[in-house]
Amino acid sequence: MDNKPIAAIFAAKSEARPLAAPRLQRWSLLLSAHRYKILYKRSELVPHADFLSRCPCPDKTPVEAEVYNVSYVDSELLSAQDVATETLADPVLRKVLAYVNDGWPDKVEENLQAYARKFLQLTAEGNCILWNSRVVVPPSLRPRVLSLLHGTHPGVSRMKTLARSYVWWPGMDQCVEELVKNCGVCQALQSATPQAGLVPWSWPMHHWQQVYMDFAVFEGRIC
Repeated sequence: MDNKPIAAIFAAKSEARPLAAPRLQRWSLLLSAHRYKILYKRSELVPHADFLSRCPCPDKTPVEAEVYNVSYVDSELLSAQDVATETLADPVLRKVLAYVNDGWPDKVEENLQAYARKFLQLTAEGNCILWNSRVVVPPSLRPRVLSLLHGTHPGVSRMKTLARSYVWWPGMDQCVEELVKNCGVCQALQSATPQAGLVPWSWPMHHWQQVYMDFAVFEGRIC
């Protein structure tokens, strides 16, 4: 190769290998399954190295190529505009948005208590309500969000972890548990809890019963 430092690092008895970049250490680990010997040669002596980047093009005119953009996942995700539209359409979140922008009153309705307890961490951005860095999802979009999170059937714990990283709404954990509980695929793949056998307990013995048994044994020994 025409890279002298890499040739030195990949040498069999190189002392610099442990200090190399992690990418080079991974290369060295993969190559350790083979028998090889690295020789250094100057670039002009290695004409086939990096051929695609060094071969001159006969025509200097740039060629326009068609660019194909295939995006299946993006069509399934939520946009900020969707969240903002549904937030304004929901009467509860519309009040929460107004309180976040204008200030919270001393007392709020019962259906706003869950948001009022977090009012110090609630912010608004483009008519979207955020709890810290998590988006507050309107009720109409929550089934869609749950469907996206449950696409690969990650289970309750993993699904909760994913949800807590991006979104929030009151009772979100209960919604996740209910969805996984009613999913036939998750229940079929869930490992069954090992059943422990029943161990009967011995009946308690009163003090007078113990005294009577001891006396009976003593009389038997005398006889």
